[in-house]
Amino acid sequence: MHDFSDRLQVKGPRSLADSEQDLCDLANECDIAAGKILTLIERIRPQDTSSILQTYYSIWKRAFYREDMLALEARLASYRSRIQLQLIDLTRDARDNSARLQEIESVIEKLRAGVHLCSLSDSVKENVEKLVRVSEIRLEHLAQVSILQGLRFDTMYHHYDMVCEAHKKTFRWILSDKLDERCNADCPNRQQKESSLKKRRGIRHQLTQWLSSGSGVFHFSAKLGAGKSTLMKMVASNHETQKLLETWAGYKTLICAKFFFWNSGSEQQKSISGLYLGLLHEVLSAHPELRAHAFSSLWEKAHTSLRLHGERMHISPSEALQGLDRLLQDTGPSRHYRFSLFVDGLDELQEMTECSHLDLTKRLYSWSTPSSGNVKICVASRPLNAFSEMAPPQQTICLHDLTKRHMALYVSGKLQGIEDDDILASISKAIVEKAQGIFFWTAVVAKDIREQIANGNDPENLIQQINQLPEEINDLFAHILHSLTARDQRRAYQVLAVLLRAQTDNRSDLMTITVWGAAMIEESQGIPYPELFSAF
Repeated sequence: MHDFSDRLQVKGPRSLADSEQDLCDLANECDIAAGKILTLIERIRPQDTSSILQTYYSIWKRAFYREDMLALEARLASYRSRIQLQLIDLTRDARDNSARLQEIESVIEKLRAGVHLCSLSDSVKENVEKLVRVSEIRLEHLAQVSILQGLRFDTMYHHYDMVCEAHKKTFRWILSDKLDERCNADCPNRQQKESSLKKRRGIRHQLTQWLSSGSGVFHFSAKLGAGKSTLMKMVASNHETQKLLETWAGYKTLICAKFFFWNSGSEQQKSISGLYLGLLHEVLSAHPELRAHAFSSLWEKAHTSLRLHGERMHISPSEALQGLDRLLQDTGPSRHYRFSLFVDGLDELQEMTECSHLDLTKRLYSWSTPSSGNVKICVASRPLNAFSEMAPPQQTICLHDLTKRHMALYVSGKLQGIEDDDILASISKAIVEKAQGIFFWTAVVAKDIREQIANGNDPENLIQQINQLPEEINDLFAHILHSLTARDQRRAYQVLAVLLRAQTDNRSDLMTITVWGAAMIEESQGIPYPELFSAF
């Protein structure tokens, strides 16, 4: 007992932890108790073990000191339990200290390796540094791809790709004077030619001046079917536009982005969130160096997500708006860029509680106004009240007032079967005046008039029919359908139903229904399958 308690004592001066001091205190108490037990044993033990009298006397003393012996045994048992607990704690601490020591040793080894690396040749160090850079670049690239995937949706460019290219005699003159003579070759007299040239030059100056040095918003206002999407596609993709905008950008880097709303398309194509995602995707695809600036809070998340799961980054509409706002503000890295945005079909936004046409106008205006001239936006829409004051008069062009000459050329070309020039001119004038700049209206009516002439109708009686036609394109379609016989109406509705179903979804089950419907129409109405889908 003395030996055990003695081993628990600390020899010499030493700073102890609390648990170690507690164990030493227990050792001292244990040593005292052990001494008492030894003293009691000496007192009870007989002096002469061969003497029967002393043996009986020893037994009597054992009985007499029994309570003292039990008390000392209980005290020793208590000390033993407490010592065991202290030893368990010390063992745990020792294990933790061992782990920490291993960590320290690992760090020391890394430091030694670093010192060794520093002593390597320059070529070896350069190769090691290249490997590190390649890993970091690869990880950054994966994070950028993850963010781009989060911004992209399948129908992002669907409507833009569907918009027809501008005809060489229609809108291309708005950016270049090289086509003036060719476009005016069909003017009947010198006065009309000069008037047309003067008007074109004024409009061209409006647009090119804004592109090269203007600010704020430029607005193309046009009725449905007047060709505003065709014009916007031409302006947004034209090389001359790029040159003028480069002049405006000066020493800063030019960034262009576009988005075409379409209310007949997917939810994203007609929503404000689609606008945010589409513009961001265009900007960040061309300039990946801005992704960390646009999504500073998501950049680290992109790295973590790729390391753990390889997931596509989910970007909410609010996060997309915050990212776009951050890009278009004249702060941070954005100070070195100038942004030119092209947004077509503002009126085709599907109005919701969270965003109306007026809200869209305010949002676009908020991007262009406080940007210190670093953001300009070209937009196109129908002439609705919400968009009536988007831009000042010198930065607004009413497209439906500019297309009469182009439509007259189109109608004359479609109605070449009319031999009398005076009647042709009268019919052409009636169609153009009634169309009010709507190309699609002109195309539909010109096709109908040409069919009536081919069927033997008197051209002189057609002018009155033209004047009775409704002006809006949707009303014109309704008028055409209502003017059909009951049999032709049924036939038209069947065809429209099948074509509408064919456009709504590309899923295989719907395509099966569409093909079946087309086959039924071919059998019952005599319209061949290829002709039915020729519009596509």
